[in-house]
Amino acid sequence: MQQNDYSTNPFGAVTPPIEYLRIGFGKRLVALLIDALITLTVTFGLGILYMSFDLGVVGFIQDQIDSMLAVYEMFGFSRSMINTMNSLLGGVIVAGIVVGVFYPLIEGVTGASPGKRVLRIIVATQDGRRGTLSLLLKRYVIKNLGALLQLVAFIPALGFIENISSIVGLVMFLGYLGVLSGARLALHDLIAQTAVYHVEDVR
Repeated sequence: MQQNDYSTNPFGAVTPPIEYLRIGFGKRLVALLIDALITLTVTFGLGILYMSFDLGVVGFIQDQIDSMLAVYEMFGFSRSMINTMNSLLGGVIVAGIVVGVFYPLIEGVTGASPGKRVLRIIVATQDGRRGTLSLLLKRYVIKNLGALLQLVAFIPALGFIENISSIVGLVMFLGYLGVLSGARLALHDLIAQTAVYHVEDVR
């Protein structure tokens, strides 16, 4: 049971409320930045690889690429340069969606992304118990619902879902600000009933 104030045991040792053991905004932000750096590196690497195979893109990705045409022309890029940049942009967008879905699965299966591993923090239940695989996967789906919907939007008939995915992604991103509250829970933690702790504090 969570406590709302400090309590003492018969020997005088102080036991802090469970919220005090949860990881706050600062350390979670550092973990997020580490993961973002890894994700960007992998995304651009795969994007360049995708471009080299000249696989092309379809649907909403092509629409995003076409929307950049006016920008290229405004800066006076040559047609060959525009084609190269479009090819790279398409590869990066495709790679970004794929990486955005599968990279977080590391956390969804193990309880900690590489960024969290570096800082020795881990996802657990809200009362500090080790999370089960089903709990971690539920949190993964909730946290990454925007990216998962983007993957579904690859299906031509379901391209309209891309707009929904953008809204969902924005809501979940803003939900990170919940970590600044006293409960130290992001929106996806509130929904999934999870929290983040130091590894040594999880029982």
